[in-house]
Amino acid sequence: MRSTLVKALDDLLRMPTNDDVGAQLWKISEDKAGLIRTVLEWCASLYRPGVAKIYVTAAVLRSWSAFDIDVTGPILDFMSVDPLHEPSRKRLVYHLVSELVRSGHFSVPRYMQWLIARGGLWSPFDVHPDGPCVTRLLVEMPIQSLSDSMRSLRATLLRRASYSVEEEASDIAAAIRHIKRALSVPLEADDPILQKKPLGIRKLAQRIGLSSRALQSEVGFWLSNAFAVALDANLQPSKDDLELSSIRFEAARTLLEAAQDFTMLEQFLQAVSQCSNADILGQCTDTISLHLPVFAATGAAKSLFHVFYGRLKVLGEEQGLGVRPLLASLANLAPRLPGFKDITSQLRSDLARTDRSNAADASSPLSDNMAFQLQDAETELSEQIEKLASYTSADRPTMERLFHPIIQRIESCWNKADERQRAYCMLLVRLRVFDPQFFDTMMRGWVQHIRKLTNRPPIIQVLPLLISFGCLSLAIVFATATRTQTQSNQLQPNAVGFASIYTQEILQMLMMPLTPTQVMTSEDCYKFRIVQERARLEHAKEVMPLIRGALAEYSASRNQQTPIPQPLDDEKTRVQLLELLRDLVLVDSNAACQTLSLKGPDHKLAALIETLTTKLLVPHGGGGQKSFEQVLELANEFTLPFCQVKLSLNLAMDEASGPEEAERLQSRLESLSKAMDNAIDANNVMWTGMLSRLTPEITQHLKSRAESRFLDLLPSLKNQPVTEDVTNGAFHMAENLLTVIHSVVRGTTTPKASPFSNVIVDKLADIWEILASTNSEHAALKADVLSRWLPLLLSYLALLASTSTTSAADATNKASGGEIRGRALLVLAGLIQELDNHVPISGPDHNRLGERAFDIALVLADGLPEDARQQCARAVRDATSDPRLRYLFSFDHHSGPAEGLMLAQRERPPQTAQERRALAANMAMMGLGTGAMGMVPERLSPFQFRRWEILSEPTPNVGENDTSLSLTLFDARKI
Repeated sequence: MRSTLVKALDDLLRMPTNDDVGAQLWKISEDKAGLIRTVLEWCASLYRPGVAKIYVTAAVLRSWSAFDIDVTGPILDFMSVDPLHEPSRKRLVYHLVSELVRSGHFSVPRYMQWLIARGGLWSPFDVHPDGPCVTRLLVEMPIQSLSDSMRSLRATLLRRASYSVEEEASDIAAAIRHIKRALSVPLEADDPILQKKPLGIRKLAQRIGLSSRALQSEVGFWLSNAFAVALDANLQPSKDDLELSSIRFEAARTLLEAAQDFTMLEQFLQAVSQCSNADILGQCTDTISLHLPVFAATGAAKSLFHVFYGRLKVLGEEQGLGVRPLLASLANLAPRLPGFKDITSQLRSDLARTDRSNAADASSPLSDNMAFQLQDAETELSEQIEKLASYTSADRPTMERLFHPIIQRIESCWNKADERQRAYCMLLVRLRVFDPQFFDTMMRGWVQHIRKLTNRPPIIQVLPLLISFGCLSLAIVFATATRTQTQSNQLQPNAVGFASIYTQEILQMLMMPLTPTQVMTSEDCYKFRIVQERARLEHAKEVMPLIRGALAEYSASRNQQTPIPQPLDDEKTRVQLLELLRDLVLVDSNAACQTLSLKGPDHKLAALIETLTTKLLVPHGGGGQKSFEQVLELANEFTLPFCQVKLSLNLAMDEASGPEEAERLQSRLESLSKAMDNAIDANNVMWTGMLSRLTPEITQHLKSRAESRFLDLLPSLKNQPVTEDVTNGAFHMAENLLTVIHSVVRGTTTPKASPFSNVIVDKLADIWEILASTNSEHAALKADVLSRWLPLLLSYLALLASTSTTSAADATNKASGGEIRGRALLVLAGLIQELDNHVPISGPDHNRLGERAFDIALVLADGLPEDARQQCARAVRDATSDPRLRYLFSFDHHSGPAEGLMLAQRERPPQTAQERRALAANMAMMGLGTGAMGMVPERLSPFQFRRWEILSEPTPNVGENDTSLSLTLFDARKI
């Protein structure tokens, strides 16, 4: 149940939710309390990055409230049971409760009553940020969502813990006044804030991000209500005292994002949507694109899209080409929303038509202002640009003739704060419209050229502007950076300088946040953040080889004679790489294992990979190598993908070639087997979920070991358990071992068949012997076998039978395999009949066990060779008349009309005296007496019965048919 629910929740992080997702998750299990607790654990897990999971959890819990469930109680129980020592986990819970309090799904009065019943708050540590989560929650409550009575009671409880609510209110008021000043909102003339140095938006955002949830909620509430209402009232052209500008919008959005208050951000976007500035509306749409998983979780993504799509229609009639910023943002957002295929096509065609238009106003890509910016000494380029402004089409030679001069001008601006780069990018946008495919081909060739340059600016200064403008696609970036398997293992000999770190630079560019510059504006950086997030969410298959190539490049380029600073040596880059890997492991853990499984002599690379994988598994733990036992101990529903990565690397790292490789691998397998045994002894089988994802050799080794231990635990008359505790322990151990076997078999697409060995048959015969025993001393053992051991053994045999049908037996082993399988079938046949003698009084249905055994026997009989089947049939033919066994071995027993008929053939009478004496002796032995001497001896032979046929004439194949029936006997006569 937990694994299924966790997987479903993980899927919700990567795709927009549908309306009935809550109802679908509700049906996963009947244990509703377990469902709620699993969702809360998933929300507070450090192994699921991002803030979207908070809103997914809130949406799921709200939808479950329709089923009359209590949300408050399980949350309080969760905080009481789980200590939540990590500050980041505490903040996740505070944020979740804050959202539920706003919507009325978390009962604040009940929470305060619960606190009072526990004794209330009496120590300052109870409300300290490092204090217990369940008591600190009272400080983190969204104050604006509380009633007056609850605020008063909250203040009373906090004062008892020496927490001043007056200072809290003063801090909140000061924060809002600082924000007002930063947003140019008029303050009182005597406000003391005016006497202090103003705080910039960036510093304010940092302080808000470190503040309590209560302050963050107050800031979000003010920005989305008081500030947004003031803007809404002054959106008309006649109002100019609080005009909405792009700078002011970006500042408010930055503060709301720092507070991570996306509920209030949604309301803010709704309010701003009434403005008529296409640039600001485009920024609103970009905000939705960047935080699409969050808005999809809240259910606001589609509704917000419709709002701005409606504004596009209205403003398009009024402003014409001036709506291009909004049109471009909507065209980028629509393909990511399900059900908007037609709208996406329409928006893209409208955008292409807008860019093709030869109307040159101030907002078009080729405006007079832009042309003015491009005036320089090269009049030829200026003339070509002016001609391009009037083009409605362009052939490929013309495009190529225009492309290269523009690119050369861009290269001339490298390492300069030259704003003309923006104008050149606009030219490329216009040029691309004429033939996107050919333009992308030229752009790809240029990027390949950049890759080979040994002396150039860092990639993070060259490509982001082109990407944010739409001149360069991610597909081209990935295509030029991805290395083949051979290239990943060795660096090209001619790669020196910056050419030797190109892949690392591309990876760094897709991870690191950009800082606005004179060329790259804050809005350009915001658009590029959208590209980075899309690379994480939608291009995992392309990012995986990119990381592998970057690691291989890092290993090889460090050994150059003239070393160059490596991007992966930067600590901030490593932190971002760790977060990227955390996302990718959740998407595809198998691909992540392959990405990180690099072999080589570079110990620094091995140390880097070891550190990354350890931090993935233990985010706040110490580094160093983790043993197999430690990895298995950490396995649970949330850590399973990361355990798989760590386990795979521990098995594959530092492998040598030749005989040493097999010896080292065998040693690691033995260590893993011992760790597996210890985990099973500790009743820990959660890790079995990742066994099927390991290499076939490893899974087969572990499966064989588990099967051997499982069979050794089965009881027999010779090996009876001493005490009940020993029996229970052995049975639980056998259950865990069967779980291991089941995980390997069911999780493998093409499982390797486990041949029926003599050991399996002997163990099955031991079970039969126990059931057939009439000794009263074995009554308890017999009952235990019927209730527990036999169902477990049948489950194991069912697994063997399912795999045996999927693969054909080798010709060399067919005879021996058929003999062992035949023995197994004979034992199963006896077991089936023995189960008929045990009438169920209580417990499991023994007849049902017989049906299960018969079903397994039928599956095994399908692959039985013909000679083995005939031997089995001869063995049971005279011993039983059970129709199930006749069907199982495909033979008939006295069921035909001619079965048992004999043909008597007279022999010649005895001629000599010796023959007559021998005949008389035989007659006497048969009790016939001397009177039978006159009888002619007869010889009995089986009568071969031939069916009557309707053929009346001989045929070439049949010949004369002496058994045919003449149909003239049935001729009808008309009287």
